[in-house]
Amino acid sequence: MRTRGQLEQAKILQFRLLELFDTMLYSADFPEGFRTGISLRGFDLGKSRQPLSEAQQQGIEALQRVLHCILADFGVVDTPAGGCPPGAPKVGREQVAKIAQQVLD
Repeated sequence: MRTRGQLEQAKILQFRLLELFDTMLYSADFPEGFRTGISLRGFDLGKSRQPLSEAQQQGIEALQRVLHCILADFGVVDTPAGGCPPGAPKVGREQVAKIAQQVLD
């Protein structure tokens, strides 16, 4: 197996992806976290089959803000109005594509 010595960049990317998945999985009742993340990418999956309580709706709104910032860090959506709190080092779309290609190579 060949490596290109970019282990630190790969770790950063892996931890950011874990943060994204963990946020979608554990921040709202399943599958609402994933529905929220997917909607930020422009897909309309419709409303939940189950009615959401006011607390659940507020939780999803908070989740949407967090996911918006994470996805903005990856460069797949624009940064939300008002910006995002400082987080992990930003990994741009070009870096993601480059690392993915190197993994495939």
